[in-house]
Amino acid sequence: MCGTTACLPVLPNVANPDFKTSPAQPLQMFFTGLKDIIVTGATVQDKLSILLCLGFSGVVGKNSSTRCVLAHGHAGYIVAVVERKYRASRRLGVNLWGRSKDPVATRNYPPGQHGSMGYKKLSSFGRQFAAHQKFKCYYAMSSKQLRNTFLRAYNRKGDTGDNLVGALESRLAVVVYSAGFVPTIFSARQLVSHKHVTVNGKVVNIPSFLVKPGDVVQIRERATELPMVLAAIQSQERRVPDHLEVDTAQRSARYIRVPKHCEVPYPSNMEVNLVVEFYSG
Repeated sequence: MCGTTACLPVLPNVANPDFKTSPAQPLQMFFTGLKDIIVTGATVQDKLSILLCLGFSGVVGKNSSTRCVLAHGHAGYIVAVVERKYRASRRLGVNLWGRSKDPVATRNYPPGQHGSMGYKKLSSFGRQFAAHQKFKCYYAMSSKQLRNTFLRAYNRKGDTGDNLVGALESRLAVVVYSAGFVPTIFSARQLVSHKHVTVNGKVVNIPSFLVKPGDVVQIRERATELPMVLAAIQSQERRVPDHLEVDTAQRSARYIRVPKHCEVPYPSNMEVNLVVEFYSG
């Protein structure tokens, strides 16, 4: 039986013939593999119905735009909720990317069931770990990538903090994001991985590719009219840093020099010294 108040005819490509959904919002199901199902466009009631009708158990996000991934594990079916990137801002208590739509502006307390209790006082290690989390989330990197970048910065001459920020700002996806061609760092990574970006006229689809001073990064002609590119250029949410020379008409940016920490216009307080202490401890 379906758990919704109103039911429509059975959706196609659904394993369970008894599954039905409400007409509140169109529901789409994508089979990414033999055991993985991605459900989008569902309301909270629909997601709960999916779990009840298909025999799944887990947690469903409260936001109707949240995407549910139903994955088959060794102990049965589990549910993972993705596309909640702004959760990091609320967890860290800062507007990490400086966007007006960031929910931390209206809900300045941690996410979760007990978030209304407010932020706890952090220890010395807690502040170091939070600073490390800020950099990892801001640049959309894994912990392993950030640690490897720190080790390379640590082995170079000069200030380790400046070396670390310079290496992070030299990543191709970060250059595309800082130039203002896309609204978020995640869309910058997608644009690069889909082969929409060139470096000195050659297509590069590796977001972590290190751009050198003097290199020209340009959006390919086939991607210049993408809605997210046009919207980002028109809105100009962020100030273009001084180490980039941007030509909006040509959709290109020249990487002038490797910046230092003080030269990067972060929207929030990014304490690179605490990151150095975190990895050096």
